[in-house]
Amino acid sequence: MFKKLTNEAVLTVQLSVDGPLLIRSGEANSLDPALPDMRFVRCQHNGRQTVYLPGSSLKGVFRTRYEQLMKLLGQAPCNLFDRFKSCSQKLKDKHKYEHTKDGEQRYNESCSACRLFGSLELGSRIRFTDAYPVGDVKLSMRNGVGIDRKTGAASSGALYDFEVVESGTFQFEIRFTNFKRYQLALVLEILNDIDNGFVSFGMGTSRGNGSMKVANRDALALVYRSYKAGEEDLATGMEQGLLARECTLRGMDKILSALELQTRDQLSSTVEKEGWKDVLYAKG
Repeated sequence: MFKKLTNEAVLTVQLSVDGPLLIRSGEANSLDPALPDMRFVRCQHNGRQTVYLPGSSLKGVFRTRYEQLMKLLGQAPCNLFDRFKSCSQKLKDKHKYEHTKDGEQRYNESCSACRLFGSLELGSRIRFTDAYPVGDVKLSMRNGVGIDRKTGAASSGALYDFEVVESGTFQFEIRFTNFKRYQLALVLEILNDIDNGFVSFGMGTSRGNGSMKVANRDALALVYRSYKAGEEDLATGMEQGLLARECTLRGMDKILSALELQTRDQLSSTVEKEGWKDVLYAKG
C-alpha cells in the first residue's frame, strides 16, 4: 500500500565557513601526541576520509531556531526535555489505550515545532542529509584553556588544543514531506539568520566560532512536487510516475515570492491557519 502524499520538496543548500568551525568528534583521543585533544568529526565519503557536518547536528540547530521564531509568532513549542509536558509524553498518555495511528490527529495535538520536526510519537516532516565539502577545506589547530567558574581565571593544567575548519563550503539537502507554506518560509528565515550571523554551529559559539554564510543564496534550489489525485489513483500514478506536478525555483527571493509570505505580518496571519493539506503554490 502506498503512503498518500500531498506534497514534497527538496531544498539544496550550501553553507560556507565564515569563522572557525568545530563539530566535535565523539571518539576519545588516542595516546598519539600528534593528534589534537578535540578533532573534527569525520567519515568516509566518495572513497576518502573527510570532515563533514552531520545531518543530526544541522537538524538540532534548525529546530532550536525554529522554536525561537515560533515563540515570536505566538506559538510556543513544548519542552522536549520535560518528561511530563513534552508532546511525546502527552500523546503517549492520551493514546495509551487506543490503537489509533491517525497522523492528522496526532499532528493537530502536537506543538508547532513537533509538527515539523517530529517527536517520539509523531513522524518528522523534515529531514536533513549530512553536509559534505564542496571543493577544498582548510583545517588548522587552535589552543584553548579551561576557565574556573568561581575565580574567572585559567584553571591549572587545563590547556587543550582543538581542530577547526577555517574555510570551506558544505552542501546538504533539506527534504520536506506534507509541509505547509509557513513551515518552509520559516526554514528560509533561519537560513537568513544564519547568513546574518544570528545562528552559529558547533563548539565555541560564545567565543565567536561557528559562523557560516549561505553560499548559494541566489542559486538556492527548491524542487517542489505536489500530488492532486485520490488515494486509489495515487497508488497507480506513483507506479507509473505520472501524477506529480513538479516545478523548480532558484534563488531565495524567488522562493519567498512564490510562497507569498515575505513579511512578518503575512507569516503571522498564516501560521496555524492553513489546512492539513494546504500546499505551496509556485508561480513558475
